[in-house]
Amino acid sequence: MKNILLTTILIFICNSVFSQNLLDDKYYFVNGTELFGIKKSNDTIFEFKCNPDFKCSAKYRKRFKILKNKIVGQKEILAIERIDSIPLTKNPIPADRYKIIGFEKIEKGKLKFINEAKSYTLDSLSAIPFEIQFLNDKFGFTYYTESFLTELKTDYEISPKLAEQIFSDLKNNIEQLELYKKQKLEIFTEVELQRN
Repeated sequence: MKNILLTTILIFICNSVFSQNLLDDKYYFVNGTELFGIKKSNDTIFEFKCNPDFKCSAKYRKRFKILKNKIVGQKEILAIERIDSIPLTKNPIPADRYKIIGFEKIEKGKLKFINEAKSYTLDSLSAIPFEIQFLNDKFGFTYYTESFLTELKTDYEISPKLAEQIFSDLKNNIEQLELYKKQKLEIFTEVELQRN
């Protein structure tokens, strides 16, 4: 009996030590004067809204159950199901409530969140190859940890070299926006073709 108990405890300890998780902290997306956050707890992802001093609403905006995930290096792909009902709609629990999302660890405190615009039914989600390459060349928003955001300096001088880097980053962001627009247009075109 002691061996069974020890084996069970050892399995739980090993599972928690060796389990990988890129969403290991609360991450926030800065949107003007608001923060939108995500966090993972066991097999559920919560989306919430906060004010600039990280005081978050007690009520979650959305909840998602993780159906499956795969981690390769600094990237994680997840198949999720929205498990809360969608308010103020005629169909609060639609059949196409499934999505594929991804995370990519950029550096300490920064995480790229890829939220695919397309939704799926459970059958169509099962038919898609669940590979990490699905996240390649996809648009994503950068989310930050609270510690990263609070450590940012706000009063510093910009050198010419730093100004060049900022302009380079802006150009890169514009290219990412163009990629995002292209993906949206492809999805819109695909939906229109399906309707006809």
